[in-house]
Amino acid sequence: MRRFLAYLCSALALGALARDVWTGPMQGAPLLLTSTAEFWAAAHRGSLVAFGAEIEAMISTAAWQEVVLPALLLPAVAGFGALALLFFLLARIGGRRAR
Repeated sequence: MRRFLAYLCSALALGALARDVWTGPMQGAPLLLTSTAEFWAAAHRGSLVAFGAEIEAMISTAAWQEVVLPALLLPAVAGFGALALLFFLLARIGGRRAR
């Protein structure tokens, strides 16, 4: 499952990069990096809003404003790339324990 999530996040990172490379020149910029929050909102705004509300309700408003929101403002390529790397590392660690 972790390896699947790693491949999924890798595909999302590549898709975000392709979108940024494609739309940047159309808007007069060589490369226009889309934030993870913008990418998520374009895909499904309701789940992004619900995620924010859950973080604020279950953990704290400060966690949302100081940890999660700045992470979501990173470029989507970096956000999904970091998640892919994390899942690949977790899959590698999990694979060693199973043997």
